[in-house]
Amino acid sequence: MRLYYIAIVILVSVLAGNFQAFAQSQNQQSQNQVQQQNQVQTQQQAIASRIAPEKTMAPDWYATLSDDHKHNINLLLDYWQKKSAEVKRYQCDFVRYDYDTSICNWRDSRNGQLAAASIMTGEIRFASPDRAYYQTEQVFDFEKPPEGQDPSYKPRSEVTQKEKWICDGNAIYEFDFQNKKLYETVIPAEMQGKGLVNSPLPFLFGASRTDILDRFWVRIATPDGVTNEYWLEAFPKKIEDARNYKKLELVLSRDELFLPIMMHIYAPNYNPKENNLTSRVFEFKNRQVNGGLAAVKNFLGFFVRPRLPMGFERVKRNGLQANPQFDPARLQRPAQAPGKNPIR
Repeated sequence: MRLYYIAIVILVSVLAGNFQAFAQSQNQQSQNQVQQQNQVQTQQQAIASRIAPEKTMAPDWYATLSDDHKHNINLLLDYWQKKSAEVKRYQCDFVRYDYDTSICNWRDSRNGQLAAASIMTGEIRFASPDRAYYQTEQVFDFEKPPEGQDPSYKPRSEVTQKEKWICDGNAIYEFDFQNKKLYETVIPAEMQGKGLVNSPLPFLFGASRTDILDRFWVRIATPDGVTNEYWLEAFPKKIEDARNYKKLELVLSRDELFLPIMMHIYAPNYNPKENNLTSRVFEFKNRQVNGGLAAVKNFLGFFVRPRLPMGFERVKRNGLQANPQFDPARLQRPAQAPGKNPIR
C-alpha cells in the first residue's frame, strides 16, 4: 500500500475539494432520506463518468517542446529540489479561492473577471519528513455588488464549514466538524518517515525532479514581462492523478526561498467552452522556513495525536476504505480577496 492511497483521502479533499460531497450536501437539503440516497448515488455515478478519464494523453504542446526548453525545466526542477531539501520546518498562511459557476456566475462588467464563489483563509505547517498541519480559519461567501463595483464577501459563521487535518508521521487525523467525527488513518510502518512526496500534490512537499517528471508533463509558462517568478504548468500522466485534477499551475518565487507562492488546480471536467470553470486557487503568504530553536518546541506541538473534542466520535480507518474519487478545483485569478486588493 502506497502512501498515496492514504494521503489522497485528506490532501485531495482539502486542497482540491470534493464534487461528490458537494452534490450530496445539495440534495440532502431538499429530499427525504430514501430519495436522497438514491439521487446522490445516481449523481455520483454520473459525476464520476464525466470527470474520471479512462486514460491520459500528453498535452498538444508537449511534442513541440524544444531541447533547450526541456533542459531549462531540468535545471529549474533540480534547483527546486535542492532548495526544498533544505526545508526542515515550514509554515505559511493561505487564502483559498473556490470557483464554481453553478453557485456564482457573476462577472465584473469592467473586465469579465469571474468572481470566486467563496474565499477561505487558513494555515499550513510542515516538518520534514512527513508531519503536516492544515486548518482553515475563516470562510467568506460572495455577495453580488452594485453595478460597477467590486464584489464583497460576507463571513460565514458556521463552525461546521471548518477544515482541519494533522499528520504526526504515524497517522493522519481528519476532523469532520459537520458530523462531529475525528477520522484516524494509520500509516503503515513501512511507509512512515518517507515523506509526503507521493501525495497527489507533490509540489508542496519537495518531490524530486525525477518524481515530478515521472508523474507530469511539465513546461515553463512564465508570462512575458514577469521577472520575479517562475510559472510551471503540469498535466498528470497517471490516471489516479488525472481523476483528481486536469492540470496544475504553480508559481514559484525567485527569492531566497524559491518556494510556491500560488497554486492553481483545475477540475477534471474544467471546460471554459461549457462555462464549467470549476477550480481552486491557493495563495501562500507569510512563508517561514526553519525558524529559530526557540520556536521549535511550539512548532512541533502541532503534529501530535489530537484529543477528541467534546461530542465527537473517533473513527479509525485504513487508506483503502475511502472513496478515491475526489474533485479538484479550477483556477482563475480571484476577483478580490476580502478587504484586500486583487491579487493580479
